[in-house]
Amino acid sequence: MSESAIHRIGKYEILGKLGDGATSVVYLAKDEFNDRQVAIKLVSQTALKDQNRGQLMHRLFLTEASLAGKLNHPHIVEIYDAVADEENAYIVMEYVSGGTLQRFTRPDNLLAIGDVIEVVYKCARALDFATQIGVIHRDIKPANILVKDNTDIKVTDFGSAAIAMTERTMVDGIGTPAYMSPEQHLNLPLNLQTDIYALGVVMFQLLFMRWAW
Repeated sequence: MSESAIHRIGKYEILGKLGDGATSVVYLAKDEFNDRQVAIKLVSQTALKDQNRGQLMHRLFLTEASLAGKLNHPHIVEIYDAVADEENAYIVMEYVSGGTLQRFTRPDNLLAIGDVIEVVYKCARALDFATQIGVIHRDIKPANILVKDNTDIKVTDFGSAAIAMTERTMVDGIGTPAYMSPEQHLNLPLNLQTDIYALGVVMFQLLFMRWAW
């Protein structure tokens, strides 16, 4: 199905496209049953069926789907539903309208230092909650932190998460190299510290750019 032909995904009415990546497209949709707007991450069928990376993509989808209803925290995007059928594989999530933290990494659009501290504190609380239920995010970066206003944030995209007590606490080439901890680069077992390291890189980026400018 072509992108322009998508008017519904499952029971959800598509209102527009929010963004896309190499393996998925995120749509704004209407959940008519609950009378709310949601974000739907539609995983590319091409990626799922790829001979080299299809198995990995399928595993990442199942990991994120398994977290539906579990990550209930004020600073984590809620996952409402996950569906996989013969036509589509998609995750239904809370819609946050304010974009990502990425826009505040530009020298001409920086947050106040006090706001940076508040954002990082809220992210740390979210990551602490996640680790208490055995989840390591593994891909903390500005693009995966949504902003409702300058300091009200929600961590998103747990598709790369490692679940404690499984083989996925070991690195499998997933993450964004600039934010990855030494343990990730060295293929060592991971824990909460790998997310704290990445969050430290985010904080450095938010603060350093004011002096670099």
